[in-house]
Amino acid sequence: MDEREDGGVSEPFSVGCPTPRWEAMAKTCGRERYASEVVEDGMVWAVARRADVPSALLRGLETSRAASASGVLAVLTASDVKGTNLLGILEPDQPILVADRIRYGGDPICLVLGETLEAACRGASLVDVDFVLLPGLFDPVRALEPGAPLLHEGREGNLASSGFVRRGDVEPLLASCDHVVEETFRFAAQEHAYLETEGGVARYDGQILTMEVSTQNPWRDRDELSRALGLPRDRIRVIAPSLGGGFGGKDGVVIQGLLGLAALHSGGRPVKMVFSRKESFLCSPKRHGAVTTLTLGCDNSGRLRALRGRVLFDGGAYESMSLPVLMSALDHLGGCYRFEAVDLEGKVAYTNNPVGGAFRAFGAPQVEGALEQLVDRLASAVALDPLSFRLKNGLVRGDQNASGVTLAGTVGIVPCLRLLGSHPLWKERESWAAAAPPGRLRATGIAAVVHAQGFGPGIPDFANARIDLTEKGLFRIFSAIPDMGQGNGSTYVQLAGDLLCQGPERFELLQPDTGQALRSGPAAASRTTYIYGRALLEAVS
Repeated sequence: MDEREDGGVSEPFSVGCPTPRWEAMAKTCGRERYASEVVEDGMVWAVARRADVPSALLRGLETSRAASASGVLAVLTASDVKGTNLLGILEPDQPILVADRIRYGGDPICLVLGETLEAACRGASLVDVDFVLLPGLFDPVRALEPGAPLLHEGREGNLASSGFVRRGDVEPLLASCDHVVEETFRFAAQEHAYLETEGGVARYDGQILTMEVSTQNPWRDRDELSRALGLPRDRIRVIAPSLGGGFGGKDGVVIQGLLGLAALHSGGRPVKMVFSRKESFLCSPKRHGAVTTLTLGCDNSGRLRALRGRVLFDGGAYESMSLPVLMSALDHLGGCYRFEAVDLEGKVAYTNNPVGGAFRAFGAPQVEGALEQLVDRLASAVALDPLSFRLKNGLVRGDQNASGVTLAGTVGIVPCLRLLGSHPLWKERESWAAAAPPGRLRATGIAAVVHAQGFGPGIPDFANARIDLTEKGLFRIFSAIPDMGQGNGSTYVQLAGDLLCQGPERFELLQPDTGQALRSGPAAASRTTYIYGRALLEAVS
């Protein structure tokens, strides 16, 4: 224990005990720093002019009226980008500024710098755009049909990504099943709708481009910006203060390319960008819309035997995170259940819709949401209640899941279902439903889902932690993974405090900064506490 200035004693942290959030008072009092609130002396504003048409050829821009408008400092086009002008995590196919082909309404076609936000907006409205409209594709099924308009030149079609999982021989098993159900489900795209829209401030001193921006992955931002803007990676610094929400929507470059480009042409003055809510809805990545077709069979006892699954994701105009989302969906398609054979196939189609990207649960809802409905139908077909049917088919240790992985560790679905079955909410569900007030109906449902932690196979998952002892005797933790509200900063301080037997006032916590912290990947995939926490414990010890 440590003495406080008032002569009292501060208790050290203890992992597992209730502890106030590290940043709670700062957020309550409005002291917490958010990228959208940063203000600097001499700051100018940048605003993007969007295509506002889903599919077109951009023939030209007339920027003279905008450039001569009061308060406008510069109008930038694709010719002002010195790098590849292409963003993308796995497939660099999304331009910072469009040069010729418009693929969705959110495509930025020029960037206006102004002394004020109002001047920049007015300048953007004065840009004259010459384009030729092209046929649009808004349905992923239609996008993959022969003869569909091609979104990306040089490709044989609009197939962005594909994959499959096959284990055993599904067709004979389905043919021998006593009960077979099949259905196609359509899942709409979803918007994250975080409270803080995309925003940040960037400045370029002639050597270093420094950006303070709302992001889930400052390290990958730096890599993408280096390639797209044509600036060496060691001359780019990305700082990630607390986020006002993310959930996957900020796990990728959305505003950063425009902001960095603006700073490179602002004459050394800091540049600020903040998306309006409308702009955020238009330009941020979405949960993929999907068309999911499943065929599921069981015997008369209710034992599941075979699963055939087909999922088609609407990837939107660019690749973004579609391939990892597809891989995750295929890995989750079999849910918590035991099958003798599976035949699973997934595809992602390019369309003229907003970009599909990372979203909490990463492809699992679009497949498990379909699977659970068919499991209920089979349970009804064999006259089992939905809980008993799931208990009969739930995975246990030693089983192979749908992907063929033998489960050697803890497998919790059956114990979880048994506990649920003994709960009064389940046992008394029929009397509860029967007691519904006049004019109301009551019903109960059950679903069993699985979701992974971490990136999965083929993607390295690592973290590197740094903690310093300052001259004042404080422990300074250099957080490397952004906090978008999940509380990982508080967790880091608690973990270190527990191991060092120190109270909270003995710690400083610095938010992620590629110029100070060590590369540790994104705030994503439910990995942060485990991956970075383990690295921090190693650093402390």
